[in-house]
Parts: sequence; structure tokens; C-alpha cells
Amino acid sequence: MEFVSNPCLVGLLFLLTMKPLLFAALLIPLTSLVSRAALTEIAWVDRAPVYAEEIQQEISNLRAIPPRERKDGMGSGVANKRGCPAHGAGDPDGGLFRQAFANVERRKIEGLMALELGIEATMDYAGILENYGKYIDSRSKDVDAGKVIYGPARPSLRAYLGMLHNDLVLLIKHKLQDAADFNESDLRSAYERVKDPKYRHKGEARVMCVDLTNFTPAEREAIRARILEYSQRGDELQQNTEKLRDDLRRLIQDSGSHEAKITLEEYGEELLEGSARGPFPLAEAAYELKSGEVSRLIQAGGRYHLILGLGRAADYYSDYESVRMDIVRGMVAKSYSEKVEKRLSAARVRWVKGERECCN
Repeated sequence: MEFVSNPCLVGLLFLLTMKPLLFAALLIPLTSLVSRAALTEIAWVDRAPVYAEEIQQEISNLRAIPPRERKDGMGSGVANKRGCPAHGAGDPDGGLFRQAFANVERRKIEGLMALELGIEATMDYAGILENYGKYIDSRSKDVDAGKVIYGPARPSLRAYLGMLHNDLVLLIKHKLQDAADFNESDLRSAYERVKDPKYRHKGEARVMCVDLTNFTPAEREAIRARILEYSQRGDELQQNTEKLRDDLRRLIQDSGSHEAKITLEEYGEELLEGSARGPFPLAEAAYELKSGEVSRLIQAGGRYHLILGLGRAADYYSDYESVRMDIVRGMVAKSYSEKVEKRLSAARVRWVKGERECCN
């Protein structure tokens, strides 16, 4: 790792961290007009310049994230070794400048990697701001023309930068995947060795479901008590589900004034994931029951149910062919991270001298 100089841009750092609204007010209306000369150059990462306004935007992005959820691109400790200015009176948030620079440095390295792989990428912040202005203008014209657009008509600069970064990383990974020569034996070995928990699935839960919607609350409780007593047979319940259904129907006829709908159900784990409203209540209860256990009264979809557990099938793993590409993507992601870290370790960071030298 090579460092050329280590100045502390005290006045600039104070402006960056104490005057965010000033930059925010300036950036948005000038995005389509900004030029490289209008930006304040503070450092270079290999062949890529870093500007004060770029760091300010990253500090603004970090401030929008709760401290405990912030992901430090390199870690402020490593950024400090880069020669980043010390935080103190000029950096009241405790190292946001360092973390912002670390995040920006990573993106510069990713951009350089993209260019080397033949991917068109705008590395210069002035160019990014100009493209952001064009992007906003284009969306505004689409809205005026009555076209359907997705998301807000004027996405924030933070959202635009995030979209650019995600797209760039995806393109790099695709290039790495296309260039990689994956050995089928290695992929199968990785599958057998890791057996990632995300490939493990719950076996289906089998239950006898009793619909008691048409019964009174007192009748429901009486029926549940009789089914509880009947269910003490345990494993015997699974041997003949038709006989079980008939037995339950007789029990219910003796306890209530209506005939209940009784069905054998098999619930898969996909019903545990449910929808925006949450898991499917009957499936959730089914996975909690052991064979012979009876659920509480469950209300689902405006109806009332009891379910009698009949056991679960064994858990299983997805087969190799169905997850092969997921394994490939995982190996590419690992390779990508290793390449970025290697480039970061070798990156040459040169600070542009400011008014004072750094003194921690």
C-alpha cells in the first residue's frame, strides 16, 4: 500500500461535516450544469479523483442511516491508515468523514475494475451529476407525456447513486461469471460440503382439519375436549385416515347441532412465509403440532378451525441441479469480494494538500 502525502484538510473537513445543507442546496439545482472545475478536488484513488462534494453526499447518505445499521466500507481504522483527516471538532459525528471516504474509495476501485473489464462506467463525479440531471429530466418528460414510470418521478441523488452502484456491481459479477471456468466436480463438492441452510426445507406437515364455523362457542369447546380425549391414540391416528375422519365426524355429531367439514391437509413451508399479511395461520399451527396433538381454536379467513396433528415428513435439501446456479453466484460473489479487497490493499491514495498539515 502506497501513500504519497498525508495532509489534514481542516477547513474543508469542517465545511463538509458542519454545513451539509449548504451543499445539498447547491447540488440539486446544478446537477445538469456542474463541471469538473466547479468541484473541489481533495484526493486521488489510483487514477480516479475524489471531490469534497462527493464525500459530502456520502456523509449525507450515512446520516440518513441509524448508526447501528451503518456498514463501514473499509472501517474507519483502515481509512485512518489511508491518511484521512482525524475527526474531532470538525467531525462531530465521530468519524463520518473517514467512513464516507472509505465507502467512496471502494466505489472508485469498483469503477476502475469495471473499466478494465470493458464495462462503460462514469468514474468522474461531475459526469455522474450531469447524468443524474439528464435522468431527472428524462423522467419528468415521461411523466408529462403520460407514460408509466416506476418509483418517484424525481428520485433523490442518494437513490440514484445507490442504483448506479448496484447496477455496476451486478455487471462486474456477470463479467467475472462469464470469464470463470467452473469445474463441475468443484461445484458438486461445494454443494455437498456446505449444505447451506437456505437449501434446507421443512417436510410437509400433515393434519386433519375440522371446520367448526357453524357451531356455537360452547359447542366448539365441547368438540375440542372430545377430540383431545380421542387423540390419545397417538401414532395409531396416522394408520387409517379414512377411519380417523369417520371417527371425528361421529364425535362431532354427538357434540353439536351441525355437520363439520373435515379434510386431510398437507401444508408446505411456503405457507409459513405467507404474504404481506404474514404466515397462513393453519400452516403455522400445523408445524407446531406433534402427532396426536390438537390445536387451539384457530380463526382464519373468517372461519373457525381445529387441527389434529398427524406428524411431519422429514426435512430435505434442494437437489444439486436446482441450486447449481446459486452456488455459482456465491462463488462469483466471493471472488468479487476478494478482488476488491486485494485492489483496495494495493490502491495508491494521494491527498491534495490543503491549508494545514495534519496533526492528530
